[in-house]
Amino acid sequence: MAQRTLAALEGARLPLDLPGADELEESRARLITQLRTRVLPHLENENLPVIVVLGGSSGAGKSTLFNSLVGREISPASVLRPTTRMPVIAMHPVDAPYMRGHALLELGRAETLPGAIPGVVLVDAPDLDSVEEHNRELARRLLDAADLWIFVTTPSRYGDSYSWDVLRDAHARGASTAVVINRLTRHAEAAVVEDLTARLRDAGLGQSPLLTVADAGPHEGLLTARLVDGLRARLLQLASSGYANTLADTTTAAMLPGMAEQLETLSEAVDMQATVIDQLKGAAATAAGKAAEELRGSARRGKFGSGAPTAAWLTAASSGGVLSGVSAEVGPRWLQRGAQARRDAAMTAVFSAAQDAIAVALRAALEGVADSIAAAWQDIPLDVTPLVERARDELNLDAAGRHALDSWRSTIKGLVADSVPAHHPWFGPAGRASLLGTAAAGVSGAERIARDGLGVTTVREAREDLAERLAGAVDGVVDTYVRSLGSVAVGNGRELRLRAAEFSENF
Repeated sequence: MAQRTLAALEGARLPLDLPGADELEESRARLITQLRTRVLPHLENENLPVIVVLGGSSGAGKSTLFNSLVGREISPASVLRPTTRMPVIAMHPVDAPYMRGHALLELGRAETLPGAIPGVVLVDAPDLDSVEEHNRELARRLLDAADLWIFVTTPSRYGDSYSWDVLRDAHARGASTAVVINRLTRHAEAAVVEDLTARLRDAGLGQSPLLTVADAGPHEGLLTARLVDGLRARLLQLASSGYANTLADTTTAAMLPGMAEQLETLSEAVDMQATVIDQLKGAAATAAGKAAEELRGSARRGKFGSGAPTAAWLTAASSGGVLSGVSAEVGPRWLQRGAQARRDAAMTAVFSAAQDAIAVALRAALEGVADSIAAAWQDIPLDVTPLVERARDELNLDAAGRHALDSWRSTIKGLVADSVPAHHPWFGPAGRASLLGTAAAGVSGAERIARDGLGVTTVREAREDLAERLAGAVDGVVDTYVRSLGSVAVGNGRELRLRAAEFSENF
């Protein structure tokens, strides 16, 4: 069941910034961490050591405490912290085989030390209030992975509101917690312990153990054994009494009922994301549909030959022009036969004018499609600005136009090569291809010669291919906008609901 749930969660996606999406993504990441680092490992191996995470605010002395408990300075301890801080994981050699392949090890740097506590994997987590979001995220993930989360604070920091928010959240999610007051002076001990005990009780955390570490005063390096003996003894007792498995089971059992509710909420969110994505896709297709049909219609009716292409043809085909006298019925006279290269060049120039006209029309249509999609998306209750910007950044309308025309020219060359007769007395292969393209664009004079010389079907096929190439360019714009949405696999929401039902039935 847990493995199926993990697969469903890893397959679930929330790509749209719908209301609450950030919190739901946080919930998904939390569930994945809990399953990968706590539930599945304990189901697969009953000899796992207990995972204890030291967490807290900056300046609480977590790293010094961590180093002192494992007997070596392996975690940097300084007031000036690096901007990115890797969690440090310490384990005893007897526990290393059981931790091999454990997902926890992916979250930090692991050290195997003879001074570590047998049966306990101790983790020094980044600061909960780190200035780096990545560090704060790691700290929360480690909280999800912990069998026991030890909140380390000081007499001057234990009242921080953010820390209490995290403590309450951890308790609400079923995490087993303990609190350590570090750097506690003798004269402040009674008042601080009394006040903190009352705060814990009022927050519903009265059952969380409260431990103290005396103030060592100004010092460098490890704390003396005397200062950490009480905490180390508690951890040794935890590992040796068999209570570790009970703690892990208790924490897991406390978390599982909440998982069912979170899975149900996530399933609804996935369904909502899929619905909105379908709405956006439909709006994009509808917005582009008219432009695609207009381009198809213009191509099929030969509407791209008017204007400059026809003027270029008339100039070349008028009396005295290079193309004057060209006819499908009569071949060139003897004196005209050597002018084939000039006729090919003139025909290519006319075809170039036709392609320019098509490119201009296509570019305008594609720009209109992009604007229409953006406008249509504004009608959906979602901040689409990031999606539109992402799509526009990816759009390359010039490249789309070149690709459409390059593909069409390739088709024209193939149609000319397959036509009968294979040779033409007026034109070479380049001239024949240009003649067909010009005719397909809609230059009437070229169209008459091409229909007689290359066939009505060949001209129609060239036009139909152009129609589909232009519509394909429109589809490309739609595809770019659709890619900006991300994807939600059909069935993910249903799968999460099934897993939620399993959790509800079994726990």
